[in-house]
Amino acid sequence: MVAWIAGCGASSKAPTTAASTEAVRIAPTNAAAVDLVFDLVGPERVVAVPTTVEEFANVPIDAARFGPDKRFPAFRAETLLGFAPDVAVVSPWQGQDTIERLREAGVRVLELPPVDSLASLRAVILQLGVDLGAEARAAELVADFDARVAAVAEAGKARAGQTAISYTNYGSGGWVAGSGTTASMVMELCGLTNRAATEGRKGHDTVDIEALLAWDPDWIVVSKPSTTLGVTRAYLENESALSGLRAIRMGHIAEVPANLYSTTSHYLVGAAEALSAELLRIEAQK
Repeated sequence: MVAWIAGCGASSKAPTTAASTEAVRIAPTNAAAVDLVFDLVGPERVVAVPTTVEEFANVPIDAARFGPDKRFPAFRAETLLGFAPDVAVVSPWQGQDTIERLREAGVRVLELPPVDSLASLRAVILQLGVDLGAEARAAELVADFDARVAAVAEAGKARAGQTAISYTNYGSGGWVAGSGTTASMVMELCGLTNRAATEGRKGHDTVDIEALLAWDPDWIVVSKPSTTLGVTRAYLENESALSGLRAIRMGHIAEVPANLYSTTSHYLVGAAEALSAELLRIEAQK
């Protein structure tokens, strides 16, 4: 799975750093790292980005600055070292062998911890701001984040009592996002109760048709079609065994753009705003 998994977990520790030095040549190695680094210090000090940015990053990517020669398809030490970074921003779910090899080569590695709460995400922004010498900018990002979170949460009060699940199915089985996930945070910000979480599901977990029928949520949240995401809606609308679900009968399948659906960066609030707008759009059609 891709959607809303990479940032889930129980830890909320600050990014791991080596001795503080100016980050001149930065390699953000996943979409969340790209979002954070670009918004904290801009793209000028970034030496390369992963090829997944087109689909999963939320910041504008200048194709002229980051052409094919400035993109890497896989998280491998040999490839990354070819760009001569002095700092690499990584996540612990990425290959630990590569992380250790980067450290051995003298690259300062900043590990972004898993995001399991809004507080942990705020801490990541502020600490990375310190690590990259962008404390003032980090404070601005957090202030904007807090204001937008408050606005979405206020609007979501009108949906108190409504239930939802975040669901993914590529044809080989379904998955839901339980407690401790960014998906759960987004739905809760929009005033929805995560049905999977209330059933005791934690993290991302498999789910069968029988469970979906028993839960019968008011809403089902899915990713909009993209290169690797987006087949879920077609499955839901064509699986006859699910036709009786309240959400399907009422047309309550809410799509969130793939780059926001999968984000574990501060653009999580953008995911909540997009979901809130989609809920309003569907509600207005009734």
